[in-house]
Amino acid sequence: MCTDMATGAMSFIKEHLMWDRVIRTPEQLRATRRLLAQLPKVELHAHLAASIPERLVREAAEKHGVRFPDPSHPYRFEGGFHEFLLVYEQVVDVFRTPEELARATYESLAAEAARSNLRYREMHYPPALSRHLDYVESVQAIADGIERARRETGVDARIIIAIYRNQGRQAAEQLAADMIAHPHPLVVGLGIEAEGTVAPIEWFHDAYASIREAGYPVTAHAEEHVDAEEALYDLHSLGCRRIDHGYALAGDPDAAAAVREAGVHLAATWIGASDRFGKTPDNPIRTLLEQGLDVSISSDAPGISGISLNEFLEDALVSLQLPDRYLVEQNFSQLDHAWLGDEEKAAIRAEITSALAGAGFDA
Repeated sequence: MCTDMATGAMSFIKEHLMWDRVIRTPEQLRATRRLLAQLPKVELHAHLAASIPERLVREAAEKHGVRFPDPSHPYRFEGGFHEFLLVYEQVVDVFRTPEELARATYESLAAEAARSNLRYREMHYPPALSRHLDYVESVQAIADGIERARRETGVDARIIIAIYRNQGRQAAEQLAADMIAHPHPLVVGLGIEAEGTVAPIEWFHDAYASIREAGYPVTAHAEEHVDAEEALYDLHSLGCRRIDHGYALAGDPDAAAAVREAGVHLAATWIGASDRFGKTPDNPIRTLLEQGLDVSISSDAPGISGISLNEFLEDALVSLQLPDRYLVEQNFSQLDHAWLGDEEKAAIRAEITSALAGAGFDA
């Protein structure tokens, strides 16, 4: 494993416009799985409320008398994105004590550490959706869960406070005010999630501006429901140097070029990209990579899907016909773009590098 590979992941992805297309033999697939098993992983795009083991959601629902559409499988929903959001809102609100939310956080991290060798995750969470815990209580409970996971399993995490777009401008500005008034060392940035067609992104300009002025970095969900113009607004007006999803850029080369030249990292997810666009090499993730953008793949919602990060990554690599080198590069790129201190990054980088050397991975 050469040093240049560890330090130059982002520049390589930006400059390497054509990834080799690999149709794996059974032997190559086994090699990919060995690498997946041994590689300590970083991911920047996961939603805490969609990452909690389903049994905990069911237990909390039974305890508090909350009825999900399918009580046996509370994450299950029928319909499209709107129906998904209704379930998501219930999941956030069903953990009604700090102890419950801390345990949910811990188990979400411990589960992925065990099954996917997760080393570091940045988790989106919309505290304004909870009717039972205030901002400070929510943040501290999540932090307690992170600290327990760090002690007991070695996995680490940070919190991205998420504006819930469907709540509108006033709720977003109040959330930003709470974030500024009550800083916490594990809260590292601001994002925005939920239905992209509900409220114009311009409504949230002031909330983002106040957060940036307070010194926090920002990201924004630009999903399949959002066009490339909104991604450009995220870049130029909201000040994002990370964007979540961003698939619409694949159909707008000029917008893609602007995002690429700005050095923006796209934190994509395979569940979102494959459900919408299919499991083929024509998927926008591959198109964006071939346009020279810096694109990574995270789990997004492993609790809802029941699919681990390792399984998502394997499916993505096979479907997009990407080489194992992409897996390693995008992992380093996520670490490069993590909102984490230099010493902490260096420690994780050393662990990844050591694991790759132990796996005999040849850069």
